[in-house]
Amino acid sequence: MDKDIAAETYILGIDTGGTYTDSVILNSRDKKLICKAKALTTKENLVTGIKNSIRKLDFAHKNQIVSVSLSTTLATNAIVEKKNCRVGLILIGKMLNEPLPAESVYLVQGRIDLHGNILFSVDENEIKEIVSTFNRTVDSIAVSGYLSIRNPSHELQVKQIIQEHSTLPVFCAHDLSGNLGYYERTITTILNAGLITIISDFLAAVKQALKAYSITAPIMVVKGDGTLMQEDMAVERPVDTVLSGPAASIIGAKFLTNKKEALVYDMGGTTSDIAIIENGSVYINPNGATVDCWQTHIRAANIYTFGVGGDSHIHVHEKAVRICSERVEPLCVAASKNSQILETLLKIEAEKGTSLPLYYKSEKTASGIRLNNCDKAIYHAISRPCSQDEMLNFVQKEHLESSLNYLVAKGLVIKTGMTPTDIKHIRGDYLAWDDKASILGAKITARAAGIALETLLYTCEDTIRQMIVDLCEEITETYDHNRVSPLRPIIGIGAPAAAWLLPAAETLSVELDIPPHSDVANAIGAALCPVSEYAEAIVRYQKEQDIYVLFMPDMRLEFHSKEAAEEYAQTHLGSYAQEKAIRAGGRSLEVIISLDADYVCGKYIQSIIRAVATDPRFSI
Repeated sequence: MDKDIAAETYILGIDTGGTYTDSVILNSRDKKLICKAKALTTKENLVTGIKNSIRKLDFAHKNQIVSVSLSTTLATNAIVEKKNCRVGLILIGKMLNEPLPAESVYLVQGRIDLHGNILFSVDENEIKEIVSTFNRTVDSIAVSGYLSIRNPSHELQVKQIIQEHSTLPVFCAHDLSGNLGYYERTITTILNAGLITIISDFLAAVKQALKAYSITAPIMVVKGDGTLMQEDMAVERPVDTVLSGPAASIIGAKFLTNKKEALVYDMGGTTSDIAIIENGSVYINPNGATVDCWQTHIRAANIYTFGVGGDSHIHVHEKAVRICSERVEPLCVAASKNSQILETLLKIEAEKGTSLPLYYKSEKTASGIRLNNCDKAIYHAISRPCSQDEMLNFVQKEHLESSLNYLVAKGLVIKTGMTPTDIKHIRGDYLAWDDKASILGAKITARAAGIALETLLYTCEDTIRQMIVDLCEEITETYDHNRVSPLRPIIGIGAPAAAWLLPAAETLSVELDIPPHSDVANAIGAALCPVSEYAEAIVRYQKEQDIYVLFMPDMRLEFHSKEAAEEYAQTHLGSYAQEKAIRAGGRSLEVIISLDADYVCGKYIQSIIRAVATDPRFSI
């Protein structure tokens, strides 16, 4: 047995979600699952949760792990929960009037036309003045120029000026997207800049946890399109990890069920993610991923993300029971971590109170975190779990909510309240944690709403069931708008999937498949993802100069014939994609190149050249 094991190599798959961190060991040769483990994600200190998950793996040959593959929902959750860092945005050439997820926005001089020609230059002094402001107010900088994909020189110039006068990380739009769509390209860049700290901290935590077990294998990260990149690329392009967890779950769902047609429903703690498998393949969204309310140019599987999960906050507003997208720690989980939670709930119940949610201090220290006087007053006031009502004794109401949100976002304070996870603990469908806290929380919530306990439970269960039904029908209709066949079978992924999806599947009259190991499907999928890089170039005819302009990802070139431009693109784009794939961690690469020419009424419009370089470690 030991001799056989010694001849094998293994892959460690890790998925860090908003609630759980899952780990699996897969044999790299036959894809056999060797062991699996789950542990709570410790947001205040990610290292602890990752170490706990790895520690629970029943595997004694960690020195034979040749690769570590990571998937995570941290980036997606940070955007949904609005917990990404503060970003300063510099726009070049054109202002955007649509909403932007940036702390502050400046428009500067400079303009590029559709053919990549420079119409107006950048003013260096203007940039320096803005940077001096950013150095005091933001954590990172995004730069986006109108039509920069036709000529990135202005973005590169602005980036150079920033780097000469600031230590803040800076990101350019043309590096992240080669697609038209100024607004979407800008959104992508802002989100990338806002995620830099989150993904850097995550990777640092992973490396620290791996070091504790002497695991020295290279680290790979799952992107939103279900492919892998090396950790250094993930630090530069953290936005590519958006929908990483859901993408891994699709790969895991395909592997565990071998279904060719299905709707994959991944119910996590913070979000529900839904994707469609058709003809055994996962459809890549040609328009880029939509995350929360933001349309981006992120290359990702066609995944629909909704802010409803096992840890969604159930609360009472004006006597009405609401289920909102905000994630809170389930009372059952909090009580298992902190004995004072149950004591506080017992006191509230004895006094016939209605004060929920509760707040308590995490294990994270406040060292190095900027706190104003209000933040400090609240932080010191939370010596034990308490409600917002109790905090009004220490701070004025108008400052309370913003300070609490800041303390929670920084991981210093944990917000705990009634959740769908608590509902399932009360019903006995899921009993991983302290159901006594769930029962007390439900009684307090029912009292606040002026309804019976059973009415509360039924209302929450029926609301969530209907939400799932509506989502499945809406997505199927959107994707299969020309189909008349019944809804696809549902593959349920995630720890709470079975408990919540069965009533919805019965309502929809569709098959529900909860495969073995569905609770760690994301980690399995992470271990099965390939390295694959995509690149695109465009050839366009410029009538005024009678030339053909080739827009490569990294340059603009001019040719006197369409054929010469296309030939150059096909030759060099493949090399470009291959270099990207090598940097992403690929080794034995297969390169596929395609060319499509567009004509309207016999008139040439453009040629699109695409290259894909893939290192298929596994073929599923």
